Amino acid sequence: MCIRDSSYVYPAERRPIRLLLRQRMSYIWARAELMTHLSMNQMAEGHTPASKGGHNRDVWEERILAQYTHPLHRMAVSCDMELMRVYDHQIQRLEAEVIRQAKKLLGRDYHLLLTVPGIGKVLGMTLLFEIDTIERFPRVKNFLSYSRLVKGSVASAGKFKGLTGGKMGNAYLRWAFGEAAIIAKRNHPLLTPYAERLCSKRGKFKGNAILATKLARSVYHMLDKGTAFDPERVVATSI
Repeated sequence: MCIRDSSYVYPAERRPIRLLLRQRMSYIWARAELMTHLSMNQMAEGHTPASKGGHNRDVWEERILAQYTHPLHRMAVSCDMELMRVYDHQIQRLEAEVIRQAKKLLGRDYHLLLTVPGIGKVLGMTLLFEIDTIERFPRVKNFLSYSRLVKGSVASAGKFKGLTGGKMGNAYLRWAFGEAAIIAKRNHPLLTPYAERLCSKRGKFKGNAILATKLARSVYHMLDKGTAFDPERVVATSI
């Protein structure tokens, strides 16, 4: 199985947009580390981590500060929270610009992706600019392999030698389809019971991976044919 077309070159005019999207992701991960750091520090001092209070950083900071009396502990909390607010602002700024570019350059494909349960604006942007154009993949199995959802095969003299490519391809696509699968199975009249049967028979990890692969397969055909998502085709195949 071919992982990708080695002759393909990502368009130079879209690389800055993809860079912004990946920069946004790095800020998300950095912000998550700060959140974990705050919770770990509270537990280290014998406290129960304060509930976050949604996206209101002021409420969360007040709840954490209420647990401390030492001024240096309180200073450490304030420093982390101040950094988190900076990340919040920059993430929103990058997100707004990438969405604008997505609608401007690839509006049809962007709106098609939003018809998939589990794919919202963030995952839609990620898929859009990491895929670039579905025509670069001659067959669906090439796309799945590049998305790290299946492994390529190694053969010699017509004989199967094993699997390869587990870490080749695009890690961002693998993450996006994995997240989409987890979200899609939460509350969908067809996908939820289907995912439950998958996890019951194959285990949670394998079940999620299978659903992610099926969503990726659907996305390939959607973008190739210009059609919206059809959940019945996903659940039609045997488990």
